[in-house]
Amino acid sequence: MGDRPFTVTHIGWTVGFRTKTHFAQMITNHDSDPLPLQLHHGGQGRWFVQAEGDEGWYVRIGTLLLRDGEPWLKTLRFVVTTSTEQTFTCRPDAKLLGRLAKAITQLKQEAQDRMSPVA
Repeated sequence: MGDRPFTVTHIGWTVGFRTKTHFAQMITNHDSDPLPLQLHHGGQGRWFVQAEGDEGWYVRIGTLLLRDGEPWLKTLRFVVTTSTEQTFTCRPDAKLLGRLAKAITQLKQEAQDRMSPVA
């Protein structure tokens, strides 16, 4: 885009093939840079999503994904949006996807258990 400053405006997640669902990632730890963050040539920003230390994170994200239908975890991407309307995406690692899939399976089972009549 050239040698000019830009601002990181949002970070979050997308999921879906043709119709994408977007989720904002809230960053509340002190190790992360605040948003919005202006970056100059050669600058960098750091944001830490504390999924490993917060097991509830998987359930919260899984609940959001299930709310919009069956989640296609293969399409899950971490997204950084800038003031230049350019987005940067990356795939989460297999460990994060595995734990998220486990949380979604558990949420589905709990929902089935609530709906099935007790004999």
